[in-house]
Amino acid sequence: MVSDSPATRVDIHCHTFNGADLPVEGFVRRVVLRDKDWPGWVKARLARWADGLVQSPGLGYEPERSILQMMLDHPRRDLLLSAEEQVADERFNLQVEQDEAALAAHDPATAAYLGLAPRQVRRLDRGETSAFVKFARNLASSRLDVARRLVATYPSVDVFTPMLVDMAYGVGDKPLTTVAEQIDLHEKISSLSIMGRLTQRSALLLPFVGFDPRREQHAPGALGLVQDAVMHRGFAGVKMYPPMGFSPLGNDEPEIDGILDDLYSWCETEDVPITVHCNKTQGASNASNDERSDPAVWATVLDKHPGLHLNLGHFGGVRRTANKPFWPTEIARLARFDHLYADLGCHTDLLQPPGPNAYAEMLRGVLTGAGAAMRDRLMYGSDWSMLLEHPGCEGYVEAVSAAFPEGEHDRLLGGRALDFLGLGTVLNENGHRLRDRITALGADPATWFAPRR
Repeated sequence: MVSDSPATRVDIHCHTFNGADLPVEGFVRRVVLRDKDWPGWVKARLARWADGLVQSPGLGYEPERSILQMMLDHPRRDLLLSAEEQVADERFNLQVEQDEAALAAHDPATAAYLGLAPRQVRRLDRGETSAFVKFARNLASSRLDVARRLVATYPSVDVFTPMLVDMAYGVGDKPLTTVAEQIDLHEKISSLSIMGRLTQRSALLLPFVGFDPRREQHAPGALGLVQDAVMHRGFAGVKMYPPMGFSPLGNDEPEIDGILDDLYSWCETEDVPITVHCNKTQGASNASNDERSDPAVWATVLDKHPGLHLNLGHFGGVRRTANKPFWPTEIARLARFDHLYADLGCHTDLLQPPGPNAYAEMLRGVLTGAGAAMRDRLMYGSDWSMLLEHPGCEGYVEAVSAAFPEGEHDRLLGGRALDFLGLGTVLNENGHRLRDRITALGADPATWFAPRR
């Protein structure tokens, strides 16, 4: 159904977590350095460095909870926003300059902080170095500063849906903050955005809560925590990360499939959208996990749960693998399912030569025949802050737009995402919940969305 508010721009795939919300040591060891032919002690040392530098106690739960609660409790605090944002921006830029200077001197500690060996640092040009530094420094910021930086990076975007991630079971490590604490902090940041106290401009943040079925398997109640976040705490949907070591269905352990079926059934009943990592990347521990989000498996899920609002994040990735199906083509053929979508997050080919023209040519080959209907299911997403690793990321909205005819921009950049979220029609429980929450916090949903039909 076409949304009433096509001019609203939505980033349907982004992130505002910081390093304390991630199992950094395990992720660096089992994902970032997974295929590096380096001695084990080198990988372990780099992982510990990264963990220590972006998981400091000052970035944990209690320090930020106090600040966010104070901002929520004092309505005139918004008068200080401009000065606070300026100071945070100046501090961030100064830290980036200091890190770049250290890298220029091949400082081993900073190289480790970025997950790089010193000899790799020498091969980076300045643009790549700056991108790595900004990415790492962003993870070492407060969530409040990360959220403000996201909004400032993309001034033409009105609504952001930051994705939390649950990677602990996949990488055998745990973040500094618990899932419940992450939900609490990101709920507060979302509330500040609704109340106009997050940044100087009107920008709405509607987070997605991360879920790994193995958490429910080992700690019953995890699914209930996810459901509470959506039903009562303003979360707009659920984010899943199969490459961490589980499949959408067909797992070796029937209990995991049962938990996933419970999730899918609940999401169908309550119109809760799910976004999943669907790219042959980030597999934990071994390359076989890269394949966990195979579109063919998601077809099995949708056959069983046809009412599921599902976004296959990254549109399967645009890098071809020899002798294997091209996932964008496979996803396009699933357009027979009415509520299947895909986002274009972190398609970095758009940011480097040959750029949008070659990307548009690739799309023409994918969105044909049985896959043609998928063209009206593609959504803009940046995958920021992960996109910070790539030079020129601040121009991502324009790069994506350049690959599509101007007449498609309104739907691409927002209208389809509003439909996915349930905000394009009155006949959607998720849309009702989100509008009601905005109203309850004293704001007018029409600031971002058209009135209900």
